[in-house]
Amino acid sequence: MWDVVVDLESPLPAWVPELAEAVGERKFNEEGVLVVPDKSIIELRSELLALKGDDFWSRFGRWFFMRGPERTISPDSHVTVGELPPVRPRPPPTPEPEAFGVKEWNHKDSHKELTQDKKAGASIAME
Repeated sequence: MWDVVVDLESPLPAWVPELAEAVGERKFNEEGVLVVPDKSIIELRSELLALKGDDFWSRFGRWFFMRGPERTISPDSHVTVGELPPVRPRPPPTPEPEAFGVKEWNHKDSHKELTQDKKAGASIAME
């Protein structure tokens, strides 16, 4: 999610729909058929990073392609990515019961069941 407030007063630059087409790698031609866009994302990156204006759209264009710890978290923010605390990795997902050779978890019993995995021949304790 991006914290972006769009400037609805300024005219939309021609590069905004070109950017959408380049990111999606397709555009509709005059006949309504999906075709390859006129500009690649590489071409637009060079153009937008070279924008000199301080209006919203120029800031957004430069920001979209900025990389590294000096990039701000949004076009109008003063907080950089490098200032954010590190993201903790997600814990691994809980395996499905089939991974343990059972059809479903038995949540009703509070005691431990011992299930025999017939394929692996391993005993697995479940709660």
